[in-house]
Amino acid sequence: MKNKLLLLLLILFSVSFAEFRYNGNSYTILSSDNHTDDTYFENWTKLDFSYNKFRAGFQVESHNPPLSFSQDTVGYGLYQRYLNYSSNNIQITIGNFYTMLGRGLVLRSFENRPLRWDTNIDGVNFNFQTKYVDGKLLSGKPRDRSGMRLDRLDGGELTFKIHDRVQVGSTYLATIDDEEKRIHRGSGYLNFSFPLASFYSEYASRKDFETDWGEGRALYTSADFFINTMTLRAEYKDYDNYHLYKNSLYDYNNPPTVVREHLYTLLNRHQHIINPQDEKGWLVESLIPVSDYGMSTLSYSKTNNHQGDRLFQEYYAQLELFYPEDWNWILAAGHEKDREGRYMNFVFGSTYNFNYINTIKIIYEHQHNKILLTDRQFFSQIYYLEYSRAPHFTISIIAERTTEQFNERDLWFGVQLDTQFFDRYELSLFGGTRREGKICSGGVCVYKPEFEGIEAIFQVRI
Repeated sequence: MKNKLLLLLLILFSVSFAEFRYNGNSYTILSSDNHTDDTYFENWTKLDFSYNKFRAGFQVESHNPPLSFSQDTVGYGLYQRYLNYSSNNIQITIGNFYTMLGRGLVLRSFENRPLRWDTNIDGVNFNFQTKYVDGKLLSGKPRDRSGMRLDRLDGGELTFKIHDRVQVGSTYLATIDDEEKRIHRGSGYLNFSFPLASFYSEYASRKDFETDWGEGRALYTSADFFINTMTLRAEYKDYDNYHLYKNSLYDYNNPPTVVREHLYTLLNRHQHIINPQDEKGWLVESLIPVSDYGMSTLSYSKTNNHQGDRLFQEYYAQLELFYPEDWNWILAAGHEKDREGRYMNFVFGSTYNFNYINTIKIIYEHQHNKILLTDRQFFSQIYYLEYSRAPHFTISIIAERTTEQFNERDLWFGVQLDTQFFDRYELSLFGGTRREGKICSGGVCVYKPEFEGIEAIFQVRI
């Protein structure tokens, strides 16, 4: 009934006005995997309409079937729809939305499509802004990663603007546990920003009445210092019994990881998976210019559990240079260590712009692995070569090899073509083999299985 009502409102909204704006996009994945002898098809098509202060939209999806690492179930149809009103200081959304309270210690609802993570909320979201107070109220049913709607949650956030540069605030969330009992969570935070420094600290706790969960707490603090052209950053976390979840497929909260996130494949493959139930740690990082031609990055992070056992530790250094003209160089080295192994990393990259149209890029990654339990050692390497002719196409060659003894193969090779045409259409084609491994973003990780075959991604902007 609710879906039909929202669709009716959307149709009335569309036909009642002669002049309105619309836009949208369609994202399709077609994958044929010879390794598993399976074919996958997924599509997300979204349309948005707007007129004056109103917006409305819907998203149709198809997963027939979803890629093998996804938790989505097989299906197709209307997955999201919303109606929004927005004025100078009020925003109201009815339908599906994403939101975050504070820095995510209590609630973070978000989508990360490459990881197949979508925890949108279906309900009502009300935001307001005044001169001295900003607020947020929300109520709705969250979606777990398989597509099921869970019990309703209710919450909100208030931010008091004490000064132009100083804010204090609080968050609150009430949910239902697996035993249908009410759980209460909340946090308080302080935020200030000045020309030479910024600071944020949030403390969260929960009280689970009449349950066996007990009390939990979480603390996150960050500080940034700006000294001439140099930036210094420090973060601290202490998460104790604060993994807020409904089942194995849904996490209410996603607090900051307090580790450096990497874009390079081998460095990312051993990223820390956040555990708000039992971890504490810190990160320090500096960005320092190197003359007029580059930037250096130094980073150190460490995460322990509350018993003092090391969960993750990393040293990382990076140098990026823009010299001579039309050249870009990257040199990076990292030392990662977790409970399973030690990983020594080296990255070299170079980009050369022949002119404003033609560019060539090479990246070399090397990682030496040592498994702590067995003292077994091996290395992995990635070779990446890319030629780009803007804005028409980019062709890439990706190869990875390893000396790991227990793999069925020791070499993976693929070719990828990315092309854009008629301004609105983008096509990405990959053919070859791809190694299995963990990919992470924001402390959320998935394990992608080995792939052998052809994969096509087609995007259209409407």
